[in-house]
Amino acid sequence: MINRKPLIISASISFGLIIIISFAPALTLKYLAKQQMLELGAEQTEIESLYLNPWTGYVKLTGLSATAKDQPELKVGLLEAELSYQQLWKKRLQISSLVLNDIELHLYQGQQWRLGPLTIPEPPAESETSITDPEQPATEWRAGINSFNLSAINVSLRNTQMSQRLSIETATLQRLHQWTPQQQTQLNLTGQLNDSPVVISTQGTPLATQPELELQLKLNKLDLAPLSSPWLTGLEGKLSADLTLHLKQTESETSLSQSGDIILADFSFTAASLAVSSQSLSWQGRAEQQLSAAVLKQATTNSALAIEQFELTQPGLGVQEQSIQLAGQISAIGVEQFNYNGEISTGPAHILLPELKISNQARRWNGTVDLTLSDQGLQQLITNGGLELHKLHVAQGDLDLTEDLIDLNGRFETNLEQLNFDGELTTQPSLIHKQHLLLATDQRNWKGKLAVDLESAIVTAFNGDVIVGPILLSHQDGDPLVSLSKLTLSNIELPETNRLHVGQLQLDELIIAPLQPLFSLDQLKVTDISGSETSSSIDTILLGASHTEVELDSNKKPHRWLALADRITGTETETETETTTQAQAEPEVATETNKKPDDAEQTTYPFTLNQFALGQPAKIDLIELSAATKKAGKPYHIVINTLSLKQVDTTSDQASPFDFKAQANRLGSINLSGDYTLFAEQVGANWQGKISGMAMPPFSKMMQSQTGYQIESGKLALDANGTITKGYVDSHNELVINNFIVAKAAANSSDEFDGQLGMPLSTAVSLLTDSDDNLHLSIPVSGALNDPKFGVQSAINVVLAKVAREATMGYLAMSLLPYSAVLTLGRVAVNAIEGSAINLDPVYFEPGSAEITEQGIDYLSKIGGMLAEREALRLKLCGQSVAADHQWLRDLKTQEANKNTAGTPASAPSQQQPQEKTQEKTQQQPIAPITPEERETLQQLAEERGDAVMIYLVEQLKVKNEQLFSCLAEVDSTMELQPQVRLGL
Repeated sequence: MINRKPLIISASISFGLIIIISFAPALTLKYLAKQQMLELGAEQTEIESLYLNPWTGYVKLTGLSATAKDQPELKVGLLEAELSYQQLWKKRLQISSLVLNDIELHLYQGQQWRLGPLTIPEPPAESETSITDPEQPATEWRAGINSFNLSAINVSLRNTQMSQRLSIETATLQRLHQWTPQQQTQLNLTGQLNDSPVVISTQGTPLATQPELELQLKLNKLDLAPLSSPWLTGLEGKLSADLTLHLKQTESETSLSQSGDIILADFSFTAASLAVSSQSLSWQGRAEQQLSAAVLKQATTNSALAIEQFELTQPGLGVQEQSIQLAGQISAIGVEQFNYNGEISTGPAHILLPELKISNQARRWNGTVDLTLSDQGLQQLITNGGLELHKLHVAQGDLDLTEDLIDLNGRFETNLEQLNFDGELTTQPSLIHKQHLLLATDQRNWKGKLAVDLESAIVTAFNGDVIVGPILLSHQDGDPLVSLSKLTLSNIELPETNRLHVGQLQLDELIIAPLQPLFSLDQLKVTDISGSETSSSIDTILLGASHTEVELDSNKKPHRWLALADRITGTETETETETTTQAQAEPEVATETNKKPDDAEQTTYPFTLNQFALGQPAKIDLIELSAATKKAGKPYHIVINTLSLKQVDTTSDQASPFDFKAQANRLGSINLSGDYTLFAEQVGANWQGKISGMAMPPFSKMMQSQTGYQIESGKLALDANGTITKGYVDSHNELVINNFIVAKAAANSSDEFDGQLGMPLSTAVSLLTDSDDNLHLSIPVSGALNDPKFGVQSAINVVLAKVAREATMGYLAMSLLPYSAVLTLGRVAVNAIEGSAINLDPVYFEPGSAEITEQGIDYLSKIGGMLAEREALRLKLCGQSVAADHQWLRDLKTQEANKNTAGTPASAPSQQQPQEKTQEKTQQQPIAPITPEERETLQQLAEERGDAVMIYLVEQLKVKNEQLFSCLAEVDSTMELQPQVRLGL
């Protein structure tokens, strides 16, 4: 019989050991875990159950918790894990499954780091012996997990710099083994990061030698402030994403691609002096990168970037962008070459600077960008496309600029040393508001090439054509000032540095004061324009048809032109009186700042003009306003048919030929030609001129202002020639005026001119007009141009007065021969007492007689002939009794007395005794004072003499009575002259 007791004992012991081995570790572990948590600071601990199967490697923990006052709870609802013992034999640590559920883990930093109520011990300092030997062979053990499941996991991290929270609703990991790196691994996670939903889904071979991984990430309004606060303060925003990332790595390269969209909402960044914000930044598209040895090899992206409500603020700068849109393809080869092909557009934008404000409605660029970099920086930048700016507005001080559209198309290239552009620039309606002026243009266009040396900021090449127009300059009240239909610059180029050449400049339809035009020009052409800092030149200036209107006010000033100048400059024109007064009160004193430089210090800027000419007639209307009524008189029309000036050179003494041909009031013609040394050190010139058929009445107001006379009738012809030699003028002018009639404008208006002339101008005109009704004068004009007293008008006035005076004397001398033999210039003077201009030789009488002598009859016949030829002449006759008549009267009384006393017949004094005897008698016998009775007799005698001369002229010589005027007869008993009738013209 077998003794079974030892067997039973052995079985019991074995069973007991199995029981102990099966349950003791779990109980021990549960006890130790609770004790450890109490030692680390927990006040209360709880483990609902802990099951450990050492035979299968299965562990299950439920209901673990640790709490302490004022501390977050540490909680594990479920931990379930299974370890594969079978894989241990193969040196593989494999977790068959791992499940975590209902977890609360809160890590925060106080004086020490704590996990919920538990204090985390400081890690021991590493000793030198603990450092792993780098030459120690790697372990043969491998790790892996078949299944990993998380649910209801709440994790938080908090310290003085940040506070983060992670909530995992579900998370699964499938098949991650180091010994099978090529097998597909999947990870899926759904949860929240800082209360923002997060979804992650991945699959791939992350542990493979050439790993490949695909990741799908979804974020919804993730708050960036808590995440960035430890490293970057002042950053705020809500990040949303729906991305798919694909990573693939080979032995030599790594490729990464992304697709989907990213949205950053309510973005802002604030630093010490910078604030940036945007309502929304979004990216959508696909991007691919290839790296070799961690260095970018190639990258491409086809995406769209949108920025909404962007603002940037820093001291002295403010930027506001309503929207920025970028859509296109970007490619890169390494970090040296980049290319962009697409479109960039923006909405309304504002840029604010301390003294400058810029805004625009929209911008758009479409084209390509090629960028090449090197170790030294930018090597080349090339753009090829079009840029549009809509509703550009620039405000700076009193300048306000508005551009409806700016369109720039072409190729732009730079290497930071040289800039090149080949393309076209077009702008559409623009408005410049400067102070009180508005400058508007409908369109501007430039097409050509531009090159700039960036180091020196010098334009090295420029060419093309420019077209601008229409252009309108107006006042801020809306009144148009100047209009131009079109400005064209053709064949612009820079033949050398800082020298510009323009093939042709053309103006079309220029109008000054468009509402009531002062000047209009249909076309202006300027050809071959060259200019630089050292010289400039023009080949031809050609004016088309033009019309100019000059309206003179009562002060002979072009008041409308002056008013226009005031409106353009915004200033009031200083009156002539104010200017003169100021000039007299403040004479210029030469100082270091205002004194004129010496001739040696003066330099002339070289300028040449080959020809200036009229292509079409130039019309000029001269209008004078009435001083009384302020109404415009009849316009004086001038048409310039030819006007040319050639060979102008500011650095040469050469003469410049000129030619001028014009018509005045259609029938008058003006021809003037010659040459002039415009820029010689001493002026030189010669000219030949001819005026014919020029009606004089339109010049009446001009003559009135210079002489005080008005022109009632007349037609002028002039032949002129002259020279200027070494600054001295020598001119000869032959003047002929037909039917010339003048009259004083007012009572004393001509006194000054008459004083220069020596007689009233009307008298001189009457005397100089011949039987054909022509007035002919030779008028020389000479003088030194540098003489401050010499002026054209003053010279003409003086010369004209002198010539007219001498011509008048010459005519009288010839007409009255031989009786004018003693007539001299000194005898021609204005007689203010008698009102006569010229005192002629008297008509002499015998003492006591009123009968005209034979000599007097001959003399009067010459005067009568002169008056008959010139009906405009007026003759004043003044009878006069003198001392000889008084003596004759006394002698007559003495004879009568002697007759009565001696009874002898009395005989009257001889009427025919010579003048010499009478004068000798009166000198030998002083005459006693005249009695009233004698004065009355002598007065009557003087009147009879004047009547006798007037009757003889009218009845015998047929002089018109209207030409003769008598004055009050005079008696002067002291005058030692022959009895006479004084004559005055």
